[in-house]
Amino acid sequence: MEQIIGKKQKNILFAIGIDDYQKVSKLFNAVRDTKSIIRILNSKYQFEETDTIALYNSEATRKNIFFQFRELAKIVTGEDNLIVYYAGHGCFDETLKMGFWLPYESEIHDFSNYISNAEVTNFIKSINSKHTFLIADACFAGSLLAQNRITFNEKVEQYRSRWAFASGRLEPVSDGTVGKNSPFAASLAGVLERNTAEELRVSEIISKVQINVGNNYYQTPQGAPIFGVGDEGGEMILRSNINPKAHLLVSIPQLEVRKINSDIIGGYSESEKLEFIDPFINEMILIDGGTFQMGDRFGDGREIEKPVHEVNIKKFWLQKTVVSQDQWIKVMGTNPSTFKGGDLPVTDISWENTKEFIKKLNEITGMYYRLPTESEWEFAGSERGKLIRFGNGKNIANPIEMNFRCTEEYKRDYSEIGEFRCKPVSVSSFWPNALGIFNMSGNVWEWCDDKYSTYNANFYEPPLRRVVKGGSWDDSPYNCRVSNRDGATPETVYSHLGFRLACDELPVKKSW
Repeated sequence: MEQIIGKKQKNILFAIGIDDYQKVSKLFNAVRDTKSIIRILNSKYQFEETDTIALYNSEATRKNIFFQFRELAKIVTGEDNLIVYYAGHGCFDETLKMGFWLPYESEIHDFSNYISNAEVTNFIKSINSKHTFLIADACFAGSLLAQNRITFNEKVEQYRSRWAFASGRLEPVSDGTVGKNSPFAASLAGVLERNTAEELRVSEIISKVQINVGNNYYQTPQGAPIFGVGDEGGEMILRSNINPKAHLLVSIPQLEVRKINSDIIGGYSESEKLEFIDPFINEMILIDGGTFQMGDRFGDGREIEKPVHEVNIKKFWLQKTVVSQDQWIKVMGTNPSTFKGGDLPVTDISWENTKEFIKKLNEITGMYYRLPTESEWEFAGSERGKLIRFGNGKNIANPIEMNFRCTEEYKRDYSEIGEFRCKPVSVSSFWPNALGIFNMSGNVWEWCDDKYSTYNANFYEPPLRRVVKGGSWDDSPYNCRVSNRDGATPETVYSHLGFRLACDELPVKKSW
C-alpha cells in the first residue's frame, strides 16, 4: 500500500478518562484504560508524547474539554491524523433522542453541563484533519454512529475520514473489574499491542474488538463513519514504529475466560465446550456502608413500613440492573418469562428458583452471589439513606422516568399521568439513580432474602413469605415507593416479579 504521509504530518492524540466524578457514581477503570491506550500508541505506533493531550478526573470538565477541542481546531492541519479517546460515563435521553458524555462536574438529570454527541460531532467537523478516529468507551456511545452503508476506496488513506468506535450500542457497557481494564479497553489494547503488522487499518481494529467483546460480554461495540462531518470514504492507518520504545510498553490483561464442560451450563449440548464469562462480575456496583433511617419517612405509607428505625449497613455490592433473560438463559438454559426479550427482566421465577440460579452460578464462577437483604435494597434504593420517595432519586413518579401504572385511577399527589406501557421494559431503561443502579422503582418487583413480617419480628405467621420490593409496571406509584414492602410465598411466580444479585466481597475472579 502506498504511504502518503509527509514529513510534516503529525499523529495527535486527545484522551479523556474520568473515574472520580464529583457528583455521580464513580467508575473504577476509565483512567487506567485511558493511560493504557496512551502508552501503547506512544510506544508502539507513531504517536509522540509531545503530541498527546490527556485530561483526567477533575481536569476533564466541560470547560476544559471544549477548550482542548477548540485548540485542536486551531492547530490540526489537513495532513494530520487525530485520535480522540473518551472513557467515562455516558447516557441517552429518550425524550431528546440524544446521547451525552458526562464531564467531571456532571449531576444526574442536569443536562446543562453534559456534552452532547451532537456537540462532539460538531467539534470533529470543525477540525481539519486528514483522518479522525473517535473512540468512546461509555454507555450509549453508539448514538454517535452513522447508519449509512460503509464503503471503501482502493487507496483509503488518500481520502479524508471521520470514524467513530463506540464500546456499545444504545446500551449500558461494563466498566470492568476493579483494578483492571474494561472489556472494551482490554480488547482494544490487546489488538493494538499484539499486532505484528507494520500497518493496521481502523476497520481491522474495529472488527477484531467487535468479535472479542461481542462474543464474551453483554455489549456490542459499533464502528462506522460519522455522518455529516466530512467523511470522504477514507480510513486512518496506524503504523508501527521502526524501533518501538519497548520500555514504555504496558502489560494489558487479557479477557478472563474459563474453559468448562458445557453440561454445567444449561442450554448447550454435552458435547459442546465454550468459554464462559461470568455475566455479572462486571455488573456489580460497590455500595459503601453507612447508617440510615429505614421505613416510611414521608408518613404516607402502611403500618408495615413503621416504625422508622436506624439500620447500620456494611459495605456490599449490588447488581446495577435486575437479572435479564439473556443472563438467566446463559446459566439455566430456559426462559420462564411471560414477556420475551433478551434485555427484558427475567420474570415468572419464584424465590426458590432464584436460589437454584444463584447456587448454579456460584458453582460455575466460584463467586458468592446472593439475594440482597431488604435493608440493603432500601439503602441502595434511597441512595444510601437520602430522603427520597422513589429508587431513581426522585420524589415524583413520572412515566418518562419510570415504568408503572400511571393512569388516572392510580394518580397520587406525587405522581404524573402518562402512557401505561402494560409490560416490562429493558433492564437498563431510564436513568439510574446516583449510585448507578437502574429501575429500583417500577418495572418489576424484586425478591429479597428476608422473611416478611413486621420489623424485628421473632414470629412469622404462616404461610411463610419472603420480602419483595420496588413495585412493577403493573403497580401504582404508591407501591413503587422505596419504603414500601410486601411479601410473597417462596413458590410464587408473577409476570412482574424478578430479582437482582448482591455479594459481600469485591467481585474478583478466583484463579481457575
